[in-house]
Amino acid sequence: MLPTQAQIVLTVADAPAIGDALNYATDTLPQNVSIGQPGANQTWDFSNLQAHLFSTIEVLDPAQAPNSEDFPTATFVQALPDGSYGYAAVTSAGINALGASLDFFGDDSFVSIIFNPEQVFATFPTTFGTTFSGTYGFSLTLDGSEFDVDSIRIQTEVAQNVETDGYGTLITPDGSYGALRQRIEAVTETSAFALFFGTWFPLDSATDTTITYQWLTAEAKGQALTLEVVGDTIFSATWFQSLGTVIQAPVVNFTHQSLGGGEVQFSDQSSNNPTEWSWNFGDGNNSTLQNPAHTYTASGTYEVCLTATNA
Repeated sequence: MLPTQAQIVLTVADAPAIGDALNYATDTLPQNVSIGQPGANQTWDFSNLQAHLFSTIEVLDPAQAPNSEDFPTATFVQALPDGSYGYAAVTSAGINALGASLDFFGDDSFVSIIFNPEQVFATFPTTFGTTFSGTYGFSLTLDGSEFDVDSIRIQTEVAQNVETDGYGTLITPDGSYGALRQRIEAVTETSAFALFFGTWFPLDSATDTTITYQWLTAEAKGQALTLEVVGDTIFSATWFQSLGTVIQAPVVNFTHQSLGGGEVQFSDQSSNNPTEWSWNFGDGNNSTLQNPAHTYTASGTYEVCLTATNA
């Protein structure tokens, strides 16, 4: 007999943090897998899942991701396996998804998708019986010259209902956890328009309903297992394998102090533990010291650049 699993409660302390590397595996052809039952003290056994794909989500400082200026309230950004970046804000009340930065054309010209309203991704505390609902969406306008129109606009609105409908023990190929189960129903309405000679013309519209089940654990800092379901068929299962650490690139900063006679003391203030420094003092001279002093031989205005490096 399996022991009774006490109900867990997830709070802001269990949210992803900058520097986390969340490692996942995906079974793209789940066999003999059941969603299981809602309710108290359940056991959900997914130990027979097979790993076909592996992925990592890195949690970064927003300053390290493209178009961060479009998401001024973001507290972290997730670098996703498809090359996109998802921005989010964490408060004691929950996590809001703010939008994403996407490289639509594969040329590093990232486009911002800003959610308005924002998506409520999680509420704190999360426990058995927690529910929330609401809408989020975005409007994106792109150059339409490839389609012989001025612009293309895509508008999306999603109505979601989230219910934490069970708690108990989750078993995956990589571990056993105390977990909460959530059922997420999302109705997505997408419309496309074309701007032609100053007038917007409707091109297409569609409505899609999806059901997702996810199991939340403290160890995974959120989703430990996600099942994509259509009807009674599970199309994919993605589960948490391990929590690692991202080596953060330095965020460069420095101070300077005049010592007189043209001599200036520079002091490195960069974060994330740089191990190498390259200074350009703007007068043709350089240094690789962490905190160099430099003497300028002529009065003037100089642009000083510091490049900091770590692993």
